[in-house]
Amino acid sequence: MLRACIVLLVLLVFPILLWSGLSHAAWAESPDTDPNMDTNLDPDLLAQGQYVFSLAGGCGCHTSAGGVVNAGGRALKTPYGTFYGTNITPDTRYGIGGWTDQEIIDSIRLGLKPDGGRS
Repeated sequence: MLRACIVLLVLLVFPILLWSGLSHAAWAESPDTDPNMDTNLDPDLLAQGQYVFSLAGGCGCHTSAGGVVNAGGRALKTPYGTFYGTNITPDTRYGIGGWTDQEIIDSIRLGLKPDGGRS
């Protein structure tokens, strides 16, 4: 039961918390930032998000050894096969920078890509 709770926390709750707390900080520095987005971030809130991110190990599931943070590629070997961490950077071409909030939620909860295919 404890194992199931940990898996649920890692797969569902943690990514949503990271997304909500850190996405604004990452996009504020991205060259692909929406010009209509408010980039006036509260420095204390930004520092708090960075602190939580570092406590969690910096989202290691989405960072390969020696790779760009959150750019994907890390292999996770399981009895069901090998899964690879996805690119969750704010890059609009290779990451999730062009995704809507609902597309991100659908990806996390349902395993769907923005085009409706399976991730």
